[in-house]
Amino acid sequence: MRDLLKRKRNSVSYGVLYWNYFKRNFLENEFNRSALARLPKLSHQQFRSWIRKLARPSKYGPYPCTGKRYSARVKENNVRYLIHACFAYYSCLLSPTSPFCVKRSTLLGGGSGGDSGDINNGDLGLFTKKRLTVRRDKFLNPRTLFGCFFPTTPNDQDSLDLIKHPSVLEVGSSPGILCGPVSLLHHSCSSFLYLMENPPLLPLTFEECEGFDLIGIENTGSKAIVIEQNEEILINYGRDYFRKNQCRCSKCSKKKIDERTT
Repeated sequence: MRDLLKRKRNSVSYGVLYWNYFKRNFLENEFNRSALARLPKLSHQQFRSWIRKLARPSKYGPYPCTGKRYSARVKENNVRYLIHACFAYYSCLLSPTSPFCVKRSTLLGGGSGGDSGDINNGDLGLFTKKRLTVRRDKFLNPRTLFGCFFPTTPNDQDSLDLIKHPSVLEVGSSPGILCGPVSLLHHSCSSFLYLMENPPLLPLTFEECEGFDLIGIENTGSKAIVIEQNEEILINYGRDYFRKNQCRCSKCSKKKIDERTT
């Protein structure tokens, strides 16, 4: 992924870089994740002070915030955009008032979900803090659970497939990378929650997401869906996502076992 971003450093949307920065420094990093978990809810100003002190984006941030080709004024503006984006992700995933929390996925050998130690790319899962109900044809918490879709070229797609990047998918007929909180959701063929474009009430107003397809999670079933407290949220990627029948969700695994025993 780093090679891809370096090769396309002039064309990769800042939104992709900012999400990867937040994911690497706050979701996958146990120290920062735990530090935020111990704090009360932070205002935007408090979060800005905290991230500047601990994560130092002006020194360790993505290249729009640190690159030599940018003036000091431009880099400082980009740092502010980065912090604004990270605050939106913090509010959804790490704030004590969020209905969601991030832990190790139960689908990847994590049992009931674990939150200790660094979590590798692709091992993250999104869990509920309280019981949630998603009504028919409604989106799941569209104000906080959102994502952006970044289209890629065929060459980029081959590179991403080679490294098994966890957030590669197609929206319509366009391949790309899914960024934001919804990219943490794993697949189940039995789920009636699907990725859908243009969810209402999105909080994204920052410029780095301009040109993205905005993505939310919609209940496409015939009745309301109840997600119990501490349950991992699973969505349906669609029948065309897995190649060569490689889906390993519980429904498909049981089907393969039944086929072998009959």
